[in-house]
Amino acid sequence: MIKDILLNIDFHNRILISIVAVFLIYIVKNTVAYYINRKIKNINVRHGYRKLTVYISSVIILLILGFVWIRRINVGIIFSIVGAGLVISLSDFILSFIGWFFIIIRKPFEIGERVQIGTIKGDVVDIRGFYITLLEIGDWVEDEQSTGRIVHIPNNFIFRSPIYNYTKGFDFIWDEVKIGITFESNYKKAKDICLKYLDEFHSTWAKDLDKKIKQAQNIYAISYKELSPTVYVKIIDSGILLSLRYLVEPHKRRFSENFLYEKVLDEFSKANDINFAYTTYRITK
Repeated sequence: MIKDILLNIDFHNRILISIVAVFLIYIVKNTVAYYINRKIKNINVRHGYRKLTVYISSVIILLILGFVWIRRINVGIIFSIVGAGLVISLSDFILSFIGWFFIIIRKPFEIGERVQIGTIKGDVVDIRGFYITLLEIGDWVEDEQSTGRIVHIPNNFIFRSPIYNYTKGFDFIWDEVKIGITFESNYKKAKDICLKYLDEFHSTWAKDLDKKIKQAQNIYAISYKELSPTVYVKIIDSGILLSLRYLVEPHKRRFSENFLYEKVLDEFSKANDINFAYTTYRITK
């Protein structure tokens, strides 16, 4: 019936209906945007809802103009075209909402856990329907300390970027502190000093390590035959490289490195047969 009425409207009335429809939708869109700006404080969320309002109002206008101006049209075709356009224009919102369900159900990470998404690293501080919020670490700050910046990432990243979780399943990561000494140094003595302080650091928190490994193995196929800290020796251009490898909680990484460097510096300074290596240049004629 509506279709027959629209087909019998003359040209001038079609223009009038189109102008009135566009004007009314414009007023409604601005009214909704006004309330969004007043009620929603988060700038990113506010911007997202404003964009959604623009998309919806544009689709409604196109739908009305299509009914008014296109004669003898199949209503099903109109809805199919509009529906396809709506899905394409709102694909990011739809994927973000689906991503939110995936995060809630599968729990690849939870609030308080440290993650890396693509190139962005941070601690998860909020999870919402369309985005997650990270407290950023790294970037211009060394050793993955907090930068103080808040980063909002749309939930559709779940389907587009790899997710690295520092603490899921297993509460520790492997870290390495590298120290270079000269070829003339007593590398065995230097290695024993490093192992001494590695064991000291390791003993302060590793009492339940075997238990935590078994808990992680109930979820993931994690297989570590050796969990004790160790020191690897390698010959490099400038001397001998000692790599101190050990397990540490992600949030204590910088603390552990500082502890080891200070202890090793103090001990090496007392030894006459251990010297730090550094790059040197010789000019010959």
